[in-house]
Amino acid sequence: MVLPLTRAHRSLVVELWPAAVRRTFTLREFARLLRWVDPSALPAGTPADRLRAAIPLAAAERGRERTSGDDDDVIDPFRLREEVYEDSFAQITSAVEVIVEVLMRS
Repeated sequence: MVLPLTRAHRSLVVELWPAAVRRTFTLREFARLLRWVDPSALPAGTPADRLRAAIPLAAAERGRERTSGDDDDVIDPFRLREEVYEDSFAQITSAVEVIVEVLMRS
């Protein structure tokens, strides 16, 4: 599984390793798609077991809703104001919290 922060990075990963296309999501995309995955479809095992099962289920949800690039990309704060770094961190934190919540759910 590969979780880059932007669609451009995701495209580069898939270009370099085409076989990874179904296992490569932006971080925010994966968190968004996990919201559509039925929790009962995930095994009651470890978080790693749940992650392995969640990857193809999340991939199957691609295209379910229209989104813009802003919905899936994390803001790149490089050389920008402190507030942009804070916004970027908030986007990352929010996505990670969704993923952890889904994987830790019993």
